[in-house]
Amino acid sequence: MGEHLTRAREHLEAALGGDVPEARRLAVARAAVAELADKTALLGMLTELADGTQTTAACARRSYRDTLGCHWRLLLLDGGYPYTLRLHAWRAAGPDEGLDIHNHRSALGSAVVRGELRSDLYVSEDAGEGLADDGGLTVSAYREQLSADGADWLLVHRGPARLRLVHTVRYVAGASYALGPLALHRAWCDPGSEALTLFLETGTERRPHTDVYSTAARHPAAVHKTALTEREFRSVLTALAASLTNTDTAPGGLDAW
Repeated sequence: MGEHLTRAREHLEAALGGDVPEARRLAVARAAVAELADKTALLGMLTELADGTQTTAACARRSYRDTLGCHWRLLLLDGGYPYTLRLHAWRAAGPDEGLDIHNHRSALGSAVVRGELRSDLYVSEDAGEGLADDGGLTVSAYREQLSADGADWLLVHRGPARLRLVHTVRYVAGASYALGPLALHRAWCDPGSEALTLFLETGTERRPHTDVYSTAARHPAAVHKTALTEREFRSVLTALAASLTNTDTAPGGLDAW
């Protein structure tokens, strides 16, 4: 493993490998991912993964197109428990383009590397109770979990639900944030923009499923993961590394792949 990847792994294991109190987990995750989002550190990791000097087949098999707003989810480091580190590349997709509202399996930290990211935060309410007519969103609720072979996201319909929008925020390059596993949100890029974010999922007490809320009339019961080949994975990372060193290129360099 290269110098930058080794340093990142040691940093994450030191930050998250011990018995981190739950009350401090979000702050620790946010601080850890913000440090690794430093341009020099991140560029070093991408270059080491892209240069072909180490096997990246395992990372490629778990790097794929997402269905919750970002264009690609690219695995950089897998520490199992207690962490997973990924790079997310986002293409423009406004909040009205059918993006699902969701939570996560465990606490996470994220940092914006390039571009800007917007995020809505929601709370769940019992249908119609305590909501003004203009204060809620009617959605279809689903329970999401992985198939036995890990190749598909499975969605089980649970019926109608109501959510209330409580906060909208814009994150610019250099910003970081953290979310607990039950926090409901959706994220997107404004039209004409792209973004890169570093995403740290903490592995402790990972939930077996997530909750997904859709405004679409119908939702497929299974969504297949489209994984990259090892060659594609390295090519994508090469393009993204180039975008970090050339400010004249699009933020994510997505046109290259």
